[in-house]
Amino acid sequence: MYSSTIFKEFVERHGWGEGDSRIVLLDSGDGNYIEVFAGGTGETRPEGSYFHVAFRSNNVDAAVETAVAAGAVVTVDPKDVILGSNPPTPVRIAFVKGLNGEIIEFFDSTGENKL
Repeated sequence: MYSSTIFKEFVERHGWGEGDSRIVLLDSGDGNYIEVFAGGTGETRPEGSYFHVAFRSNNVDAAVETAVAAGAVVTVDPKDVILGSNPPTPVRIAFVKGLNGEIIEFFDSTGENKL
């Protein structure tokens, strides 16, 4: 039996999009999130693999430069965007493709509504 002190309930903190384009950020209670995507490809992936991971960074541009120096390839250059609308959440965001084909996201909350 698992102890409830180890596993916490996730709380929906942010969400945007609709239907198969919906994305939800679930807060683990300690400032970390699990990002859940609706839809999906139905593609079977090898055990232990993942296709997307996001890292909070205080300097997205420098994080991208470091990843590229290690062999990653930029797929989305650093840019400023607004996530959702309730509340709107400004972030600086970028994506690279890692050495195993995984998508690595770097983000930094840039407005009052911090992730």
